[in-house]
Amino acid sequence: MDKKAKISRLKKLAEEKELWEDALPLAKELADEGDDYGELVLGVMYCKGHAVPEDGEKALDYLKKSWAQGNTNAGYYLGTLYEYGEHVPEDFAKAKELYEKAAALGDDLALYTLGVHYEVGEHVPKDLEKARELYEKAAALGNDYALERLGHMYLWGSGVEVDQAKAFHCFLSIGEKGNPDIRFLAGVQLALGICFEKGIGTEIDYKKAKEWYRKAADRGEPYGMEGLGDLYMFGKGVEENNEKAVKCYRAAEALGNEHAGWKLGLCCELGVGTEINIPEALSLYRKSAEAGNGEAARCLGDLYSKGEVVEKDENLARKWYQIAVDNGSKEAETSLAEFQLKGRLLDLFRHKARREK
Repeated sequence: MDKKAKISRLKKLAEEKELWEDALPLAKELADEGDDYGELVLGVMYCKGHAVPEDGEKALDYLKKSWAQGNTNAGYYLGTLYEYGEHVPEDFAKAKELYEKAAALGDDLALYTLGVHYEVGEHVPKDLEKARELYEKAAALGNDYALERLGHMYLWGSGVEVDQAKAFHCFLSIGEKGNPDIRFLAGVQLALGICFEKGIGTEIDYKKAKEWYRKAADRGEPYGMEGLGDLYMFGKGVEENNEKAVKCYRAAEALGNEHAGWKLGLCCELGVGTEINIPEALSLYRKSAEAGNGEAARCLGDLYSKGEVVEKDENLARKWYQIAVDNGSKEAETSLAEFQLKGRLLDLFRHKARREK
């Protein structure tokens, strides 16, 4: 196997990340020959303890050798070690210097990382225009993470004019190409499902929304599962099927999606797609409300206020309405105001009753 074939093989093994044992002999062989990529991979392996004992000294030695030969990924990786104090004292000034040098040489990861720092204002003054420029350069070099951040900047008008079409095309480019980072890809697929369902930057297309929600859900994205459940619940692009909707909401809630938990609570309370189960509805509402879902808190307030399926308790009703208002539920504001007015009237009547005695 010639050197070019060895490097190609090592790149494939390193990208797989679970094949470090297979990558080790090739990395050592190439590093011994003074190859910068072999030095980079071996440096990372010693840094993280992949197939070799973790050894900070050896990691730094190999990474510095690779960087000295102009391997920009090694410069970027050294920057991360200084940023997070891994095997070296934490030093963001040194990390920034390495990132900037690697970025100037066209390293997409360094460009992206600098972009994140300028976007959020971490360790550097917040500068959205600079962040956008860095993301654009990184995206042009094929960095999907930078392209996704650009999409969100255009979606929300963060440092740029709102441009939903540009945001949509950023997400679509990543979705169609795919990405080995499953969690990242699932998030992009979820965004595409929302775009097609709501008509954000593109025409409403429920069938395509279902396609992208399904892809996200299959990769364990709980909000993709919820989106799929909504399509089944309201018959958007599919035949209405409440039982399938409940199944989706239940799967999403099990993975920590409190918003789907609120919807599942509604289904259990009203008997939609499942049997009426008030104890489960209460449990789901409470869990969702405690996670910050204002609508779930409002539903608890309604149940305790009406007293039809649970014992009436105005104190609990008032408590949950207040929590709902605090978490942004507009409908709960009216309910709480009615309770406060009712409370003041009761106080007046009680005061009058005491005077007449």
